[in-house]
Amino acid sequence: MKKYFTNFNYEAQLQNKVRSTTLSQKEINRNYEFVYFFMEKEPSILINQNEYSQEYLEHISSLGLIVPRFQTIDDDVSFWWGRLEDFELERKLNSKITSTKLAQRLKMCSAETELIFSEKELQQYINRNSSCKDFFIRLPFSVSGQGCFRYQKGSKVSKRVKFDEGIIIEPYFQNVENFGCYISPTGEFVRWKNFITNNGRYIGGRILDGGKPLTDYKAEMMIVLNEYMNLGAKEAIQVDSFSYEDKGVLKWYPLCEVNYRKTMGMFLVSLIDFSHKGKVSLLIDKKKSKWDGENLFNIKQKISDISYNQDNKKGVLLLSPDNIDRLAFAIIDYSDKEEQTILEHLNQEFFS
Repeated sequence: MKKYFTNFNYEAQLQNKVRSTTLSQKEINRNYEFVYFFMEKEPSILINQNEYSQEYLEHISSLGLIVPRFQTIDDDVSFWWGRLEDFELERKLNSKITSTKLAQRLKMCSAETELIFSEKELQQYINRNSSCKDFFIRLPFSVSGQGCFRYQKGSKVSKRVKFDEGIIIEPYFQNVENFGCYISPTGEFVRWKNFITNNGRYIGGRILDGGKPLTDYKAEMMIVLNEYMNLGAKEAIQVDSFSYEDKGVLKWYPLCEVNYRKTMGMFLVSLIDFSHKGKVSLLIDKKKSKWDGENLFNIKQKISDISYNQDNKKGVLLLSPDNIDRLAFAIIDYSDKEEQTILEHLNQEFFS
């Protein structure tokens, strides 16, 4: 039986080249470990970072999910969120330097997007783009908005920036919508819209079946997948894209970044198993302080009139346990109008 450590701190492990549970950043692993129950389909042993109430484990089991065995000894452990089996390959496939070089070559990013490796190059870039006051900087191994900075001309660069490792810089774009897709060598393809806060933090998403003509979008993403397979990828990738407004014109940015690991988008896709129609959304965010310490029963009672029904596969499904900083819900098989009302209700009741 496989023994796993969830390592949601995968990017930090890659950056530091540490294949160990000692660089655990326990809080991020504790807050997102519940994702494991919904995505891992085989019996397993989990080196758990969080403790789970019997009520929550019964909730998980009632949904037909496999509750793993829990263990604190971490010998002979496999890493689950990102494999850490080949550091050099995984660093290359997950680095935003790699995806940016590809986006530049395929013309799938802004013409003003550049890679910078020194403060001198940064100043030269700003001088070349003197009409622009706001810029956006991304680090090679940033995740969920962390390691991304809005930068104004003349201000100090964040201490987290290490020019010798490279940064990505471009004008600050006014995002309109953010998208992601899962695409595999075997032909699996799912697209979704991401819910992103103003500072770039991921708080959920919605499975999509429309928008930009799907044949065009899928063809673009197949090109990206083939390029990554040529670099050594053997499995599916997630590609993030977005639309933005530039002087009143809506533009498309096909290749923002690529992830070669499990992702929150893939977590969203896994929730399709609970749906008849494939209309699934995910909402996950830091809960209001009034819900700190509340038990699972009280949280479920608050959504009792719209709670998920396993027979007709429709409703709001609580995903997270009660003893972490986040709450997560799946909103399943509602019309767009109904879903928007529910999203607003959940935001108002549970989230800041």
